[in-house]
Amino acid sequence: MRVWRGMEGVGEGLLAAVDAALTRHRRGLELEYGWTQLELAAQVDAPARALRLRGQVALPRLLAGVRSRLTPLLPGGWCLDLSRVSVRPAIGWRGLGPGVTRLWRAPMMSLGTCGKGHVPEQHGLTSELLPGDGPVLLLAELRRWSLVRAGDGTVGWLCGPLRPTLAPTPTPTPTLRRRVGEAAALRRLTARLRGHLGVPYLLGGTTRRHIDCSGLLQRCVREALGLVLPRHSSDQAAVAGARAGRGRALGEPGDLLFMVGRDAAQGHVGVVLRGVRPGARTLLHASARRGEVVEEPLDACLARVGEVHHVELAQLLELA
Repeated sequence: MRVWRGMEGVGEGLLAAVDAALTRHRRGLELEYGWTQLELAAQVDAPARALRLRGQVALPRLLAGVRSRLTPLLPGGWCLDLSRVSVRPAIGWRGLGPGVTRLWRAPMMSLGTCGKGHVPEQHGLTSELLPGDGPVLLLAELRRWSLVRAGDGTVGWLCGPLRPTLAPTPTPTPTLRRRVGEAAALRRLTARLRGHLGVPYLLGGTTRRHIDCSGLLQRCVREALGLVLPRHSSDQAAVAGARAGRGRALGEPGDLLFMVGRDAAQGHVGVVLRGVRPGARTLLHASARRGEVVEEPLDACLARVGEVHHVELAQLLELA
């Protein structure tokens, strides 16, 4: 990083601290993700009591990290100005090849996949895409690896060729969802979910070879209802409005349950279904504890978690 000083003798200590903080932040990103772009210059504007940055970053989310690391360094009453920091422009849209395309947290992690496609235990797998999930937006290239953003917003590295393609065109899924009644939607969703019973659990998985809890929900909702949810459970809860329930108790068939605490410390999601007996309720979910997709009594699941928020199926169908 180069430091651009706006006024001699003013803010020398602040600029040095900013330089050191950004250097540490960049090194940490490179260790975790294998590559980053954090090209920033700092200027102290003493009369305005502001630290102004200009330059470019690889992804919008990096701005939040920069802000969280630099704001504590500012003197009282000072502000951080990032208005002149831009995001690296995307290269263009690319089509996916046949089969499963795996996205990784860092480029070199894809080399740990063995010849038969099995993923090692310490995998760093971010997500998996099927041909119908494309195209993807190419953000950067690093030798044989490509940094891409999928249609659900997931960013990750993939290894292998991509072909140029046109930007995706909007599909009439909102109209489709309005035509699907809640009973029909529940039948479709139930069939898709139960079709995954026994699929092995793997964090980052989204296919019938292996899958995680949010990947299961995303895949089944997409196939059954034509709605693309975000990849991770916390984002799914935010988009679906898990904290804006309609007042009734959870536990009706079709409810999405977002759980935290105890056995679900990192956040977990499952779907309530009808049990065999009248009035019985089950939860179908990809269980890390059990190592596969399971359907078990709802009460037993709720006894193992702390906080639970739910989204009704009708709320899900209303999403545009």
